[in-house]
Amino acid sequence: SPYNSCPSSKPMNTIFDWEMNSFIKPGNPPVSRVTSDLSGVAILLWGANGTGKTPIACGMPKPYYLAFESGLTGIDGVPYAPMKSWKDFVSFVKWATSPVTTEKAHEICQTVVLDTLDVMADYCIDYTCARFNVSALGETRLNAEGKRDGSINLYTEFGREFRRQTRALRNAGFTLVYIAHDGGYRDE
Repeated sequence: SPYNSCPSSKPMNTIFDWEMNSFIKPGNPPVSRVTSDLSGVAILLWGANGTGKTPIACGMPKPYYLAFESGLTGIDGVPYAPMKSWKDFVSFVKWATSPVTTEKAHEICQTVVLDTLDVMADYCIDYTCARFNVSALGETRLNAEGKRDGSINLYTEFGREFRRQTRALRNAGFTLVYIAHDGGYRDE
């Protein structure tokens, strides 16, 4: 049987046995450890309005609040920046992750609070649609000859752009706290 041809000191019955054998090493395997360092971690706080998501997020170490909507008016002393478009967010990411300014960014903040996730996603969708000259992600764009070009999946492009920017912050050691509302977006 092809499964028995896997390298081993004894016969294997399944491919699963061979795969597990390749991961299990003799001696003491590494053991995970709980850490209090949240650098590079992403956290989602999800719930109904008024349930305390923002105070919890702003209670994290050295928070910097990116206001994709209003909502910080009840909390004093938290540095923040209004985000009116995806380009505003990209500018923040470039500032926070640039080799020239990242040290200063870490002096100011350790936790980046993103409020709210649905508005943030809407801004990224708008940016993606504008980039490909369409009005919705489900539309196909026009190619150079003016014909519809379905070769680019705009949902994929949206996801890539969103992950590219948030991953840059996480890779630079910032903790991300996303705030999301139960029941979708509701601007108050």
